[in-house]
Amino acid sequence: MTYALAIRRVLVVIGLGLLLAGCERTNRWQEEVQLSDGTVLKVDRAVSYRASSGPLGQPIGRRALEERLSFADPGTDHDVEWHEPRRRAVWLDRIDTQFWLVAILSTPCESGYGHLPVWQAYLLRDEQWHAVDPANVPVAPVRNLLTTDYSIIKHLQYVSLSVKQRLNATYSKGAIDLLQKNGCSGT
Repeated sequence: MTYALAIRRVLVVIGLGLLLAGCERTNRWQEEVQLSDGTVLKVDRAVSYRASSGPLGQPIGRRALEERLSFADPGTDHDVEWHEPRRRAVWLDRIDTQFWLVAILSTPCESGYGHLPVWQAYLLRDEQWHAVDPANVPVAPVRNLLTTDYSIIKHLQYVSLSVKQRLNATYSKGAIDLLQKNGCSGT
């Protein structure tokens, strides 16, 4: 192998590494979340994204890979953390001293490919989140977590209740349809 060929291979490997390193990004912010009893939590959120690319490798958007959120339980002051790949949280509440969370597939159209439900509910019990049937959520959840796209999230650091209300204005104000089977038509 010639010296020039070896240098070219090294440069290709370095270039590919730099290209791939730019494909995934995690955005972090803190937001105020009002529970149904009026309590306002400060929730730390992190969403990891991967850039989708077109046929020529150009970026055409970002798809959420996973989300993490954490907060201090005001009743016990213990830290609570939720993490789930391929899901985005849209509702968090405390009902009868138990925390509930509802999440949607990060790309709802995946439900047809992976046979995953569009919506998934979680119940915090014994300091662990347990996936439960969304039909078992004791109330009709209404979005109280920030639901927006990458172009806005990448600029956020702290989201107050009033800012979140403005950012979420494009989404339905009614209860979340937990029985929705196909999310391709929107969330």
